[in-house]
Amino acid sequence: MDDLKISSNTEINLYRLIQEGLWNIKKHAEAAKVTIKLVASFPNIILRIEDDGKGFNVKERLTAASKEKRMGLRSMEERVSLLDGKMKIHSRPKEGTKVFIEVPYKEKKRG
Repeated sequence: MDDLKISSNTEINLYRLIQEGLWNIKKHAEAAKVTIKLVASFPNIILRIEDDGKGFNVKERLTAASKEKRMGLRSMEERVSLLDGKMKIHSRPKEGTKVFIEVPYKEKKRG
């Protein structure tokens, strides 16, 4: 990834997605292990954030987050959307959580 020349917008948003993912894990997951993988696989950049924490019911959590005005997962979804990407969350109670984010590779503009 060091040689990858991505736009500063993509770079900043990927950083913020990792930051928010780690914050959510710290705040909610009670995880002992966290794995973050960032891979360039043309034409996309793939970010995977996993934990071995307590997990949750994704559909229920997203619905409740909307009603309660919680922003963690929603703000991640919005960031991914701004990058024209996709986000999938796989989680079950007592089985940890996996967040898969795929955004199109957009090269840094020269000049």
